[in-house]
Amino acid sequence: MGCVVNQRTIGAFALVGCMLAAGAAAAQDTPVPNRLTEAYGSWTVECTNVKVPAKTDDGSEGEPESRLICEAGQTFTNQKTGNEVAKLVFAVDADDSEKLIVAARIIVDASFEKTPSLVDGEEEIATGKFTRCSGSFCFMQFDVDNDKVDQLTAAESPGLQYPIANGRVIRINIAADGLVDALAALKSKG
Repeated sequence: MGCVVNQRTIGAFALVGCMLAAGAAAAQDTPVPNRLTEAYGSWTVECTNVKVPAKTDDGSEGEPESRLICEAGQTFTNQKTGNEVAKLVFAVDADDSEKLIVAARIIVDASFEKTPSLVDGEEEIATGKFTRCSGSFCFMQFDVDNDKVDQLTAAESPGLQYPIANGRVIRINIAADGLVDALAALKSKG
């Protein structure tokens, strides 16, 4: 008795092949994404899986392990060009998971004559310091504790102020919508 191959048998073989392939795919481990992004109003929480050297009991470096690094950030753009002029970020302190670090990246037109600050209207909440400039950006970090973070989230008119090369101080208004939720999400991932 010979084997008869027609349209119906080809379709049946194709269906069985698809079912077997789907079963094999389902049996494999689901890959973990390298980058996750969540939006909270005007804020974005971004997390990236990175490989970091593990420390062994004797203090030497062991096999790299995956670690989730997250930040809650708000990007500020020039209204005319759409180019980024600054980005303010919060991150969980690697040394103290109860503490947040606040930092900003601004375009290079910075002056080091005065210190940058986080403000509520005219009231200074926290001062910062420039840490370095590289490429098109300068970076700053702010001296904050949980009370100062709470002040910033409750501020009526939150802003980022920093001096520029011509001596003026630039103020960028911080949009507070979504900040509390973004910080809660950040702490839950930290």
